[in-house]
Formats: sequence, structure tokens, C-alpha cells
Amino acid sequence: MLLPFFGFAGSLRSRPLLAFFLTGGKMAKFHIVAVSAALVLGWGASSQVIAGSSMSGEQINTMMSGNTTYGKHTRKDKRGHSFRSADGTFVGWNNVDGQRSGTWRVQGNQYCRTPDGDSGRCFELSDNGDGTYKMYIQPNNLAMPRKHIWTWTKVVPGNPENLK
Repeated sequence: MLLPFFGFAGSLRSRPLLAFFLTGGKMAKFHIVAVSAALVLGWGASSQVIAGSSMSGEQINTMMSGNTTYGKHTRKDKRGHSFRSADGTFVGWNNVDGQRSGTWRVQGNQYCRTPDGDSGRCFELSDNGDGTYKMYIQPNNLAMPRKHIWTWTKVVPGNPENLK
């Protein structure tokens, strides 16, 4: 049990566990080992992906460019896959609309796509930390929270579906 330490108010005699910890008892050695293990294992390291954290533009570009994503809509019975080439074009297929194509780009920290014949839209993405990713829309009323609409369940290098 780690004890919070806010300073010495009163004597150590009135705080037997704190006195035990500060005088080098077995508990003190345990805490030193536990804290050392946490540092060695990198708990809390800034390079780790925090599940559900928003992705940066660079992370989005790395995930999308030259890769095929497979996913599903959160509320509709809609599944599909899309290949996004490095030149900013995409081609995809889903079980509701069939084949679609258009352009894509990263704008700030958002993924934006404009299907042919459509006005386009930008989305915030999050990395779930397990190889899956969520896509969110921001409602027109900015006071409302973002809404999860799509989950990419798999990202594969290249164009294995040979989408054209």
C-alpha cells in the first residue's frame, strides 16, 4: 500500500505505517522494487498508444496511405473495404453502395474523403490500441459530443482486393 506523503504533521510515532516505510522496513524495500519495476517496464511512457486516443495527422497518413482498411458501420448493417493510394485517391466497396471511388486527404488531425459526386466530409479517428480504429463525426451542433460511426477492424498493406 503506497501512502500519500504530504509532509510531516505530527510525529512519526503517531503514524506507524509511515514510520515503518521511512525507517527502511520491509515495506520500504517493496515500494522501491515496485516503483523500479514500473519504470523499467515503461508504465506511463509517452511513446505508448493510449487506447481510444485521437490520432495525429501523421498517424492517420501512415495508417491510410497505400493500405486497405476493412470495417463496419456502428449502427447500420454496412461492411466494406477501401484502398487509399499515396496519390490521394481511393477506391472501395461496401455491401450497401457497391463500389465507390474518390479522393482522400489528411487535414490537420482529421481524415477527409470526398467520394465522386459527393461534397465530402472530415472525420476524427482514434486508435483502439489493438489494431482496430474508430471513426467519429462531429454533429453540426458543436455542443454535442462526437459520434462513433465506423470501426476499421483490420488494416492490410497494399491492395489485396485488387480494387480499381
